Formats: sequence, structure tokens, C-alpha cells
Amino acid sequence: MTAQTAFAEPLWSAPELALATAGRLAGRPDGALTGVSIDSRTVGRGDVFFAIKGDVHDGHKFVGDALGRGASLAVVDEAHADEASAFGPILIVKDVLEAMVATGIAARARSRAKIVAVTGSVGKTSTKEALRLALAEDGQTHASAASYNNHWGVPLTLARLPKSAAYGVFEIGMNHPDEIRPLTKMVRPHVAMVTNVEPVHLAAFKNVEGIADAKAEIFEGLVRGGHAVVNRDNAHYERLKAAAIECGAAVWSFGEHVSADSRLDRLALKETSSCVAATILGEPVTFKIGAPGRHVVQNALGVLLAAKLAGADLALAALALAKFAPPAGRGQRHELGVAGGSLLVIDES
Repeated sequence: MTAQTAFAEPLWSAPELALATAGRLAGRPDGALTGVSIDSRTVGRGDVFFAIKGDVHDGHKFVGDALGRGASLAVVDEAHADEASAFGPILIVKDVLEAMVATGIAARARSRAKIVAVTGSVGKTSTKEALRLALAEDGQTHASAASYNNHWGVPLTLARLPKSAAYGVFEIGMNHPDEIRPLTKMVRPHVAMVTNVEPVHLAAFKNVEGIADAKAEIFEGLVRGGHAVVNRDNAHYERLKAAAIECGAAVWSFGEHVSADSRLDRLALKETSSCVAATILGEPVTFKIGAPGRHVVQNALGVLLAAKLAGADLALAALALAKFAPPAGRGQRHELGVAGGSLLVIDES
């Protein structure tokens, strides 16, 4: 898994990584460390390969493959150091996943980027992608790849955060209580957005209110003076608002509600897009979003509100949404030729 966004400068030096992880180097990597990977199959030249142990595979089995494919350095634990050192330069740490977390925390500490974090029962990945588009018009933007929103995906995305990024967008997911809390405290967002609260992953909760409380954990990581962005039309708005206020956040809302800070005024839904007139923090905005559906428009209101609160140019952010397309498995449309005509497949898998 290579970094989603390419930046010119080196991402890390070997001494920086050793300091961040409290590890020790064996061998010296050739050239700059330009990426971070946990997948030997897609490792890029110049990547640092973290040999984490997953649910199925132990990354230590693939150190040789990763270094052979062009990785500049592998991060391994003590138990595998002797074996791994035969393949090339390694950084030896106590625990590889903990070392990746420490690397992510170090990346966040050195960054001057404005950080936006997104969670919600549905729409997280699409909203994250829309934010990436909107913010990239205003400055270099780093964002989570795919749905990297869990205990390894979030630190991996953080570890890839370049020094020069102006914005960072992080998706944070959960399926049980206390899962978001440690992740948002790593990310330390300036803006935290909850798209909605619905009965998803209900098996781990007594009721939907418990899901709302778990989603509200995202506000606990906000930096001082941070902003909470909440769906005003959701049934759990007041609960989320109260939790955000308790965390010291300024609370802003989006939706069709008359009091929403980012308010839908007019809407024209089309087959493959939508045209929207809205008022965002008192500023009238007209924009097109390149995907169909009222739910997409709803989250776009939150996207533009979050972008504005992060300091981005609202007009540029709104224009960028015309380029938005549904991510894979989230409403992509495919026209297939069949006998006698064509078949439209909408992939919501």
C-alpha cells in the first residue's frame, strides 16, 4: 500500500525513524525514504516497509520480498531481526505496529497542516474523498487511501503525512465503543465531522444512542479551539452537539434545517449529478457535485463547511466538487453491452 498523494521531498530519514520509534538501525538505506507501506505486493521504490502482523499474515514473512521490490528499509521486531538483516537495511523495534503508531504520532507532531477527521455510520469514505478534492484546490492535501480507518489504517495514513502538506484528511471508523478515541487522539484534528448516526454495527451497542456516543469520541481529539461539524438533520444532533461542547469544541451544523450553518437552499437532482444552492456561514454558494443523490448533497454541505473552517477558499472548494465521482463500490455506474442493448449497473457493494 503506497502513499496516495505524491510529494517531492523525502518523507523520512532513517535517523528520524529510529528516533521516532526508539529503534536501532542495522544497515543504511540507499537514497531517500519516500513512502510507507505494509504490503510487500505493492511496495514502491524508496518505501519503508513495516512488517506488521495482521489477522492472516505476519509481515515478517515478506521482508525479503519487500526489499527485493525496491523498499529502502524494513521495520522488524527483535525476534525476526537476524533473519531479516540478510535481505537489506532494517530498523529493529520492540513491536512493529506500535512503531508505526509512533511514526504516525511523530508525523503529526511535525506537521503544520490543517487536519480534518471524518466519521459517521455511512458516507465516511465518500465524504473523505470529497474533502480531499475540495481542499486540494487550495493547497497540497494528504488523505487516507481507500477506507484506511482502523487501528492500522489511521497510523499508516499519519505516517505518510508529508512535512509540506497544507491539509490532511483522515477517515476514522469503528464497530465498538472506545475504538475512535485513541485514533482521534493520534490525528488531533482541527475539524472533526460526523456525517450521521444510524443503526450500523448495532450488535456492539445497547441502542443507537450508544452509537452516537461512540461517534462523538472523535471530538475528544480536537486541538484547542477546534471545530465540530455535525449533521443538523440527524435525530442525534443534540446528543452529538452536547458531547462536542463538553470537549470544548465550537459546534457547527449542516443540512436542510433552517438553523443549519451550512444550509441547503435549492436542489436539482439529476441522474449523474446534482446542482445545489446553499448558504454556508452566511455566504451564498452555488455548486455542482458530480454524483447523484440527496445523501451526497447532504454530506457535500458538511464538506464545504469543514473546508471553510479549515481555512480553505470556499469558492475553490465548491468548484472542485464538480469533479467528485463515487468511490469504488459506492454508487459507481457501469454500462455493459448486452444482447439487444445495454445494461446499467450501479455498484453499491
